[in-house]
Amino acid sequence: MIDKVYLEGLKWKSVKAKEIKDENGEKKFVYEPVERNLETQDIIAMKDYSNHYVIVTSDGRKYNINKLKLEQGIRLKKEVTNALS
Repeated sequence: MIDKVYLEGLKWKSVKAKEIKDENGEKKFVYEPVERNLETQDIIAMKDYSNHYVIVTSDGRKYNINKLKLEQGIRLKKEVTNALS
């Protein structure tokens, strides 16, 4: 499975139906957007290539995640953190 660090900054988006009554007392649905951080259980398909991942999530989105660029960014964050310590 993919490490959570590769999912940072990605969002899972959907809508939630909320039942309300209008002025006439009839039931209607209002759809509210829902957005949260993407989690590993949201991934329904994944392909690991040598330099990137391709994932498809349960909300129907497809992501190409560049492993090399992300790993360089993680290393850079660690170096900066260590330098500031």
